[in-house]
Amino acid sequence: MVRPSLIEQAFAILPDGATTINPRFRQDGGNRNCTRVTAALELATRGYSVAATPRLAPDNNTRWFARHWIQEDGAVRAFEPGPSTKSTFVAHLLDLFPDGARFAVATPEHMFNAELVAGHLVVADGQSARYAANAPHYLDYPAVWVRPPIYLRLDDLTPLPSLAGWLTGDVGGIWGPVSQTDDMTDLTD
Repeated sequence: MVRPSLIEQAFAILPDGATTINPRFRQDGGNRNCTRVTAALELATRGYSVAATPRLAPDNNTRWFARHWIQEDGAVRAFEPGPSTKSTFVAHLLDLFPDGARFAVATPEHMFNAELVAGHLVVADGQSARYAANAPHYLDYPAVWVRPPIYLRLDDLTPLPSLAGWLTGDVGGIWGPVSQTDDMTDLTD
């Protein structure tokens, strides 16, 4: 039996799945905030009670997303280009990364979360409750392959304090740690 991905587990504890991660989906900007939602869902997998605000500024891109995460050595990691077909993209991630690796995957139109689980790539989208925990069909959309997707491994990165303000729109934000396993209280200082 394949264990549920951490992404699926994060959705399971949220009262309304994606609606909790992106509570303002139906409001202006709440359906154009996929980068904030992707960050929020990654933080939810780490045990945080997190919500993304609508996109209110022109900062919804991979460069802005990546600048809020650092490697152990303090460097910022850039998104990497992936292969140009679904099968080679999935095989590429499976070959390079261990089971449990989590990613932000960006296509020309959208960003979403993914996780390697028991030889499979679990794809999830927290932007609307319609897709919720497992959205494998995302990689079947022709629009994904207009140009190859890019990805950023997240599970081995540390979020910077700036993520709180970017994610919620203010440093006093609406989220914080809910477990002792990841103490990120410095994010809201």
